[in-house]
Amino acid sequence: GGGLGSGSCAAVQVYRAKGIMLIAGHEDVMYSFQAVNDTYELAASTSWPEDEKPSSRLVFIGRNLPRRQLEDDLRLCVWRQA
Repeated sequence: GGGLGSGSCAAVQVYRAKGIMLIAGHEDVMYSFQAVNDTYELAASTSWPEDEKPSSRLVFIGRNLPRRQLEDDLRLCVWRQA
């Protein structure tokens, strides 16, 4: 196992991350996500624009980012309506 902060990923450095998120139970609100080094913020932003399908979009800037593992780990967080 091991996630981004463990074992073989010790050299991974996330300098900046940002994006918008769709949060289960709060589908009418767009959340903004920001991270700089070890400081993270998730805050309610605005309502989704009527012409935009709500979805999460994130961008990560860093060094030695294991893209596949990052995508797999984030996919585990995706909420799917039954």
